[in-house]
Parts: sequence; structure tokens; C-alpha cells
Amino acid sequence: MRWERRVPKTRALVVVATVLLGACTTFAASGTELAFRSLDRGDYAAIQEAGCVVVRSQAEFAELWHRIHQAGSAERPLPGVDFSRQLVLASFQGQQPSGGHSISIDRVVDRGDQLTVLVSKRVPAADAFVTMVLTSPYHLVAVDLADGHAAFVRVEFRGCR
Repeated sequence: MRWERRVPKTRALVVVATVLLGACTTFAASGTELAFRSLDRGDYAAIQEAGCVVVRSQAEFAELWHRIHQAGSAERPLPGVDFSRQLVLASFQGQQPSGGHSISIDRVVDRGDQLTVLVSKRVPAADAFVTMVLTSPYHLVAVDLADGHAAFVRVEFRGCR
């Protein structure tokens, strides 16, 4: 009798897993996945608000870079980005109460006049051993645009508030 009750739950789990896997493949199937390179990633941004930013010029990039690193001991050199062919995407997890948190830009898909950016946030398990220090995880990437028209691209972030 117990086994019969578990069968519908198992079938339901299989259906849910199939739908979720289908959604993952649909993400890339409806556009062209773009190459990107990680410019910087860390746990201690001076920017403590959660959010995502699109940077379209060298001046904006220099300002954002300074804001991220202003709390550090020595600001690192600004990475080179060709804004005639690229743009910078930045994601911030916001201030967190401990270590073990992270944020990552995982995929960028070109859908013509729009880029869709998949952002993952990781949170440590309740029983995980983590450092007891305030953190502000962040990730910056440079995206190569296929047509070079960075000024006309609308960006939609998924998984970032």
C-alpha cells in the first residue's frame, strides 16, 4: 500500500524534472549564446546593494571599477575593454552576513535586439562552516557583441534583483 502512494509522487518528480530541463535548453535555443570573459570576481565589493549593471563606456567602467574597489587596500588596474565591440555586465549580490555566498554570470544569450543574462546566486547551507565576516560578492564580465551595436542592445537579467 505504501508503495502505491509513492508512485504518483515519483511520476510527478519526473515530470517536473523534465519540464525544468526543457526550460534550460529553451534558454539557449531561442537565441545565440555569446562568448564572454570574466574581468573580476570577488567577495568584498564596496558596493553593498544587490543588483545588476550594464556598462557601455570606458568612463562608466572606470567609475564602477573605482566604486567596487574603493574599500580595498590598493585598487587593481582597470582591465582593457573595447567598448566599440563589447559591453560590461556586472552583478552584485549585496551585503551578506557571512562567507559562503557568491554570485556568477553564467550565460549570455543574444536574441536580436536583446541580451538575456543568466545570473546564479549561491547561499551556504544553514549548517555550513563559513567565515563570520560581512561579504558583498560580485562578478564582472566583458561580452563580445556579434554586430558591435552595444548602444542598441536591451539587457534583461534573469536571477538578479
